[in-house]
Amino acid sequence: MGLDMYLSRRAFDPDPLRVMAEPHKQELVYWRKANQIHRWFVENVQGGVDKCQPSLVTRERLETLVALCRRVLEDHAVAPEILPVQEGFFFGGNTYGEWYFADVKYTVDEITKVLADLGPDDTLVYRSSW
Repeated sequence: MGLDMYLSRRAFDPDPLRVMAEPHKQELVYWRKANQIHRWFVENVQGGVDKCQPSLVTRERLETLVALCRRVLEDHAVAPEILPVQEGFFFGGNTYGEWYFADVKYTVDEITKVLADLGPDDTLVYRSSW
């Protein structure tokens, strides 16, 4: 058991509730126990509610996440302020060490690819499981 996180692309559907109910169409990014990234999604996409619910993610939100991750990579000292860890039994480590910064770099690399390939009608969904 542990924190698993997914960013997926769904086919365009004008009814967002139907999109949310369908199974994932294409998994774009998978994280394992990157609790600082999960915390960011909970606070900035899911309105503070952490119930493993699928949530729509905008391009702008992802651009903000990438910008924050880049700042953390440029100056590790700002990590606790900008992308704090999230404690939880299944959430992995809560230190600002090698794994933390590797997850931040992975996030920049993968989200940058997603943004470059994102079509105007694509719907992105974040979901976690723990």
